[in-house]
Amino acid sequence: MHRQVLPYIVIAVVLAITAPATATRGDESATVIASKQAVFTREQAARGREQYQANCSTCHMEDLAGGGPALPLAGDVFMSRWSNQTVYDLYQRIRTTMPQSAPATLKDPVYLDIVAFILRANNFPVGSAELPKDAATLSKTLMSAGY
Repeated sequence: MHRQVLPYIVIAVVLAITAPATATRGDESATVIASKQAVFTREQAARGREQYQANCSTCHMEDLAGGGPALPLAGDVFMSRWSNQTVYDLYQRIRTTMPQSAPATLKDPVYLDIVAFILRANNFPVGSAELPKDAATLSKTLMSAGY
């Protein structure tokens, strides 16, 4: 009995591993880009570093390692938490909850720059176009594309 089921299990595992990732938003399903595609510029990440130092490093530390209740924003712990989510999920989380003392008080371009800095710190590739504010585009970029 087990020998008859084994080939089907192997096929299911292979299909699960090789199938494209999808994310569901409401009633619509979107194919998620899970590649090494560059989604921000070096300049945007540099601006994000400055904004991060001014607005985030007190809690998340200058090296993004986190401290106390502030979770790390780079490395294995961060990527294991965010690898199945999109860049839009990260952007929304940061935009609506940070800085902790005054959530949602920074301008959207500042939040996007900070996200670009975090992506760069997690080895996402630098490209020629800035991370856009467009939710549809951000929702199609899976966080597993980096680190």
